[in-house]
Amino acid sequence: MDAVSLDTGNSTRDGSMRNEHLETSKFPTIDFLLQTVQAVTHRGENWEFTAEGTLSLHGVSRDIQFPVRAHREGDVIRLLGHLPRQDDGLSHRDSSVPHVHCRGPSAGQL
Repeated sequence: MDAVSLDTGNSTRDGSMRNEHLETSKFPTIDFLLQTVQAVTHRGENWEFTAEGTLSLHGVSRDIQFPVRAHREGDVIRLLGHLPRQDDGLSHRDSSVPHVHCRGPSAGQL
């Protein structure tokens, strides 16, 4: 994902996050390579699971696991994950942590 595209809804915080913490000019992407999905629960059009894989952020790659919620909206699967604060590899001045919102493959591709 393009690190500059991260948006917390607060332009001051976004500028600080991009320039001081993520250093997007040096590290323009954030990558997560999914290796395993565990503990899947499914209710109607919703799923919850634990994603395990390798997160590459700010020049550092680390194996992590985190909870994910998925919701089907027509032909699109929307994912919402929360990265553990201690695993993000960054220091924070602010107690809020941005959520990870991803758009998954179309439902027909699953």
